[in-house]
Amino acid sequence: MFYVVIVSALFLGTNFTLLSPVQALETVLTSSDDWQAGVLSNLDASVKEGDLSLEPTGIFGARSWRTPDLTLSVGTALTSDGNNIYVMRGLGDVLFWRYDSTSNSWTTLANLPRGAYFGSELEYLDGYVYALFGAYQNTFARYSVADNEWEIMSDFPGLVHSGASLENDGENIYALRGASSQDFYRYDVADDSWTPLTGPPATIGAGADLVRVGIIYIRLEV
Repeated sequence: MFYVVIVSALFLGTNFTLLSPVQALETVLTSSDDWQAGVLSNLDASVKEGDLSLEPTGIFGARSWRTPDLTLSVGTALTSDGNNIYVMRGLGDVLFWRYDSTSNSWTTLANLPRGAYFGSELEYLDGYVYALFGAYQNTFARYSVADNEWEIMSDFPGLVHSGASLENDGENIYALRGASSQDFYRYDVADDSWTPLTGPPATIGAGADLVRVGIIYIRLEV
């Protein structure tokens, strides 16, 4: 419920006279049905009672998305299965979330088996989220999307820190260890085993990443 009060005043030198307040026309909107009965231009009133969201065809270039319950910081890592986004919180925490882009909602999943810090990384492949946890740990694990469970896999061959990265070729996973090293490995998913590969031409530190475009490419930043 809202009111708009219009006050008119006549100024005569330093003196003025207030006329009687006039109450504006009042309209009470009680439900999303009332909103939808009106004219909505590129707006969606069905998201939540009392809320309006801008449609993708709206005139603004950005939309407001829900955020997780707690802040993200060092050690945060993300990966996607094409619809959902899986997120480690970082900060040494074991919290693990899924963001549903369709419903714009967050779900708390089974806790990570280790705390995630500098050098943590996630990679999705065939129904599993694979994880390195950073902080000079060598634990390697995977999360089953179907079962909401973590499983410890064969240890990573070295201690992982800043610059660690994972990428897949659709069958196997490739990994940089980071920690100012030149270590580069391939993980065989079927055999749960690691194979050392020829390392990159420079040491890998904070800001390094892997991305696949037909073959594996490495971006180096220190």
